[in-house]
Amino acid sequence: MRQFLTSQQTAFFTQNGYLEIAGVAFDPSEIAASAKAALANRPAGRDLWRCAPSLKKLITARLAGPISQLVKNPVRLAFDQWMTPCLPDRICPVKELFSIQGLVLCALFSPKPIALPARRASAVGIAPFPLDTANILFVKPHILLDWPLVKSNDLYLASYVIPNAAVYVRNPKDPSAHFLKELGYEFGDTLEESTHPALPFYT
Repeated sequence: MRQFLTSQQTAFFTQNGYLEIAGVAFDPSEIAASAKAALANRPAGRDLWRCAPSLKKLITARLAGPISQLVKNPVRLAFDQWMTPCLPDRICPVKELFSIQGLVLCALFSPKPIALPARRASAVGIAPFPLDTANILFVKPHILLDWPLVKSNDLYLASYVIPNAAVYVRNPKDPSAHFLKELGYEFGDTLEESTHPALPFYT
């Protein structure tokens, strides 16, 4: 496999916990169209990839190269989320928002341009979207994200876990906290390969 990211990019990610990249072939408008079509079956916006093959291909196969370089371990898809129905109104990390414990990486897509407004000097956290719709923003789950900057704009997120290290937990902050019960999970269960596909791992 070609090295998708430079050593400078991986070093920046290791030090800062986030990285915006270009070069992955995808159509931002296709993300929006596929997600909005899938919302007819999943109005809460969770796990849209299960009924949208184009989203599944993007967040598993096409991202496998850079994710392998950033995480340096095999990963599997934990979930995806169309954020528009459930945007937080506060600054917080991804790991606080969802019912999967053990996330290692998140990828954020902005199907349409989002203007970055002027911010107070005292503001903390980074903008939770790529500054170019052709790019992807990777963030570690503990990084503070300034969700109010998104306002009502469209935002798509995919999250990843290391196999056998991710647990389904009750999180009252997650509006889809019971979403995995339809697949037979109970709180405290570890995510299984049969329901959460592994990404190809490149060394």
